Amino acid sequence: MLGDRSTIPTNSGLAATTATSASATAACDAVSTAVVFPTLADITVANTCNTALTLPTVPTVTGFNKVWTITAPGGSATTYNTDAAASAALTNTSGCWAIGVQYQLAAACGSTTANTASSAAACDAVSTNAVVFPALADITVPNTCNAALTLPTVAAVTGFTKVWTITAPGGSATTYNTDAAASAALTNTPGCWAIGVQYQLTADCGSTTATSASATAACDAVSTNAVVFPPLADITVANTCNAALTLPTVAAVTGFTKVWTITAPGGSATTYTTQMLLLQQH
Repeated sequence: MLGDRSTIPTNSGLAATTATSASATAACDAVSTAVVFPTLADITVANTCNTALTLPTVPTVTGFNKVWTITAPGGSATTYNTDAAASAALTNTSGCWAIGVQYQLAAACGSTTANTASSAAACDAVSTNAVVFPALADITVPNTCNAALTLPTVAAVTGFTKVWTITAPGGSATTYNTDAAASAALTNTPGCWAIGVQYQLTADCGSTTATSASATAACDAVSTNAVVFPPLADITVANTCNAALTLPTVAAVTGFTKVWTITAPGGSATTYTTQMLLLQQH
């Protein structure tokens, strides 16, 4: 009946319908989370001479941890979660070092757990190698008399080859890769010898190739000179009768000057550097 209000829907019914519709919408909504990982550029570290390597600069990115991986010469990879800790791990130990870094998620993001890293090449871990060259102290070699010089003691360093350069009197520089070979090259040939030594990298270390040497003075090649003096046999001079004495024969030796000392009767010693001497009658 037109006048019957009982057939008109009430506000409470409308409210219930609205609530039901909203509830149905929520059940169909979908929520998803995903991570945009930051890019990570290649890193480089300069070689050093007897000093710790320097950690490369990698920007801090909010929401991510920088995780460093340091491998010391002959050691195993160790991870560090701060720049300070990674820097402290770098020492002046000689050899080939490996340094890597990656961004890891600091906290979970939906189903992506904390410490997760990107697997995309542009955002994944990067690494590099660098060399700490060993210091090389000056060397000395004592002169000898008619005996081979003695090779100076230079410590062996793991990862490096000692390369000797020997120059015999009047000869050209020759290199030797072992102490034994260098020692064998030293003979009793009279004259001025040159002896040098250098540490060279034994195997490739990243972009630093085998046989590379440091260009820094404290780690670069060192050299010295030493003399093998020729032996000198006793000399004799025959007496004369009213005639000048005859200078004894003494062999000439390349690289040396024969210096004669003559003392005439009643005179003082006089030196001469050539054999063109006239021993006057006295």
